[in-house]
Amino acid sequence: MTGPELVITAFAERAGTEIIRKRNTKGYADTKAASVDGAKVAAVARQALEEQLGTPVVSKVSFSGKFLSD
Repeated sequence: MTGPELVITAFAERAGTEIIRKRNTKGYADTKAASVDGAKVAAVARQALEEQLGTPVVSKVSFSGKFLSD
């Protein structure tokens, strides 16, 4: 996991949490929908960063530097 990938993941989690709070979701379906919307926001940010960098943000390397198995 690259540094930017770690930040995008944290951003997705936080975005989902904030959307859940703002919508005051009740129940699994509403909470899941808000979480998916948070992930979509982060996906847009990831794609924009990848366009600027010219390289993928996501990698097969874990944050500890070890390769993840396929």
